[in-house]
Amino acid sequence: MRKLLFLVVLAACQVAGAQVTITVPDEPIEANRHYLLKVAGLEAADLPNTQLVAEPKTASAVGVSGWAGEQFIWFSGTEKGRHFVAVIVVRAGKPVVASATVEVGGSTPNPDPPPPPPPSKLVAVVIIREQGEQTPKQAAAMLDLGWRKYLIGLKVRPRVTDPDVLDQGDNVPQDLATALTAAAKTEGPDICFVFADSRVVCEPLPDSAAALLDLVKQYGGGE
Repeated sequence: MRKLLFLVVLAACQVAGAQVTITVPDEPIEANRHYLLKVAGLEAADLPNTQLVAEPKTASAVGVSGWAGEQFIWFSGTEKGRHFVAVIVVRAGKPVVASATVEVGGSTPNPDPPPPPPPSKLVAVVIIREQGEQTPKQAAAMLDLGWRKYLIGLKVRPRVTDPDVLDQGDNVPQDLATALTAAAKTEGPDICFVFADSRVVCEPLPDSAAALLDLVKQYGGGE
């Protein structure tokens, strides 16, 4: 039933002339091993509005960015058979879909984990919380100058914002979009770290200045 629903969604969303494609291996891949599938036509501005779908449940797909701004999918399947993967991008309110079929062959006795993403430069740090949502300790930590001075030394501008912030045109600010999208999946308050490869990591906002500085140093690569 789930696979049928997946195919119906693809048929309903498919847009003629879509310029997003997924490159898959010509031969069956090994089960329990991760393979890099290249996604062409996906721009950095698409990432906050992009969703990955993999079927059946034994398949997994994780999006990663390359050094040159190229987009990829780490794909794996745990069982032999035909698997489906799709990228759904919303552009100007309209869905654009790229889909592909991956054939999974025999299994391997020692599955390997997906490799970690390459190191990337920290480009933004955003604290996201509802006004008044933070505890008194969190509020005091936010006002401390230590973590701010550290980020300024990295030439990274610290930001504090509400999750529902809008610009003068009633749109989500473009420079906050990736952080806001990531924080929407967690319970706030959050501190989100945005990297040059479009990766975003959100952590619970610490309740002390020392813990906040340690967390910022952890993701900033400093001591």
